[in-house]
Amino acid sequence: ILPNFYNLGEVTARFDQDLGTNDRLTARYFSDGYHVNGVLNLKNLLTYTDQADIHYYNALVSEAHTFSSRLINNLILSYQLEDASRGPLPGSINVNDLGVNIWQPAFKQINQIAVSGFFTLGGNPQADFARANYTLGDDIHWQVKNHNLAFGFHGEIAKVDVNNLFQQPGLFTFNANVTNNAVASFLLGYVQNFAQASGQFLDLRGKFFGFYAQDSWKLTRNLTLDYGLRYEPFIPWHEVQGRMGSFFPNLFASNTHSTVYPLAPAGLQFAGDAGFNRNGIPNIYSHFMPRVGFAWDIFGTGKTSLRGGAGDFYDSRLSSVFFNIYSNTSPFITNFNVSSVEGTQTTNSVVMNFTNPYSNTGNANPFPASQPPPNTSAIPPQAFLTYDPYHSFKVPISYSWNLALEQQVTHSLLTRVAYVAGHSSHQWTPVELNSTLNADAVAQTDPNYNRRLYNIGCVSCFTQPITEANMGGNANCNSLQLSAEQRMRSGLTILANYTWSKAIDNTPYNQSSTAIASNNSYVLPIYEPNFKRLDHGPSDFNHAHVASISFVYQMPKVMQDAPSALRYVVNNWQVSGLFQTRSGDPLTIL
Repeated sequence: ILPNFYNLGEVTARFDQDLGTNDRLTARYFSDGYHVNGVLNLKNLLTYTDQADIHYYNALVSEAHTFSSRLINNLILSYQLEDASRGPLPGSINVNDLGVNIWQPAFKQINQIAVSGFFTLGGNPQADFARANYTLGDDIHWQVKNHNLAFGFHGEIAKVDVNNLFQQPGLFTFNANVTNNAVASFLLGYVQNFAQASGQFLDLRGKFFGFYAQDSWKLTRNLTLDYGLRYEPFIPWHEVQGRMGSFFPNLFASNTHSTVYPLAPAGLQFAGDAGFNRNGIPNIYSHFMPRVGFAWDIFGTGKTSLRGGAGDFYDSRLSSVFFNIYSNTSPFITNFNVSSVEGTQTTNSVVMNFTNPYSNTGNANPFPASQPPPNTSAIPPQAFLTYDPYHSFKVPISYSWNLALEQQVTHSLLTRVAYVAGHSSHQWTPVELNSTLNADAVAQTDPNYNRRLYNIGCVSCFTQPITEANMGGNANCNSLQLSAEQRMRSGLTILANYTWSKAIDNTPYNQSSTAIASNNSYVLPIYEPNFKRLDHGPSDFNHAHVASISFVYQMPKVMQDAPSALRYVVNNWQVSGLFQTRSGDPLTIL
């Protein structure tokens, strides 16, 4: 068990000031700092742990101006800054000190030495992450007769900068190959896998804005209609240094190479190539999002209401990790990754030695390496990520709708029954374009059996995965929601809820929710008819039945004749409780 000691501090401040009778100024500030201690004990390297610091700052200034009793404007300026760093403590050793003959960064550190099934020592290499966004918003609220109108704007500029010594110190893995015991392989220096890279670097810039208009219209004394429209164009993040690329099967078929990185395999295009969008995907300006709702007091008594609403919502502000697909891979860094190969004879066996892992792989040692690498640098066999080369890019969109009936049964008992549902389209999913040919595709005696699609009959081939950021994921959820609230009666308040629901999607099981990653695609290869069919089913988070009940009980006052100090101690106490239960997670046999 590794030691884990950390510190957390927060600062909060707020200022409010009336500026005359029609203006109010508000300012607030929040910051926190988090530090986790690193561990360096040269007598016990198994406790080796990197340290980390995260500092977050947020400030907002708003000015509310009252033009009249029916017209108010609110202007908001804000910023958020986050600076994070991590890395080893000073005074560490590196693998050179263990007798390994490879280049090392100036600041000594150990990235990873893993002995399968026994232990892993090392920690994250030195890295700095800087994130920021600056926001301007303005909202106008205007009451015109029985209309409550609202109009607004939101604009934001953002950045994400990453300077990470990703894999610079090297990663070493030892297993039971050769010796039948991983510890023996470690002691004898038989490396199963070795990886080294020149880092991860990213400089993203984003611009996001949106406009909205809405109206709450009181049609009659017991019927209100809400409707509105939001507009948000989609503008992808921009990588300042042009670290962007994609794979195109038609260019692979015609053996067309990049003019920017001519040694890249055929089919790859990068920022600077003619016709290639340097942001990877295009701007989209057609995103209008209507929504509508109503509230109806059915009998006009204030005891029975029917409410409903529907709308659609584009995810125009896609996470920045969707655009870092080339931040830690060639041709934008230098990387080396090779595994030992055990053959049936000595002549076709390659077993790397811990002392000098480059010596018997047949590859030249590329380190120390300039950053960024020259555009004429060789690109090793590696996995590639790409945007969809077959279809135009679609931004994720969600549709939601609901209908609820509420009834006040007694003066203190309120019940509610609701149907709540939603559907989302164009969710991102990882799709493996370079699948291996299985027995359904070719006979096992075929020379192409178990070879990848883009490693057949080619000169410039892909021997590793090509994973597509596919926007073809779909999901839907339907639910019946029941609730009852017994407000204060005899000092007791009770709230009970029950939900019966089902969520279904066609995304790969347990796929990454933060990035497109290799080896996380669908069960079936892409060349199978309806290849997503085995991944269509209950969502990972689907729980058909969820129930909860909570209560708050105001203890009765006692000892009214006792001294005031004693009455203060024994009275005004509350007892509360919560019970929750739900059905289990979905299961898969795969």
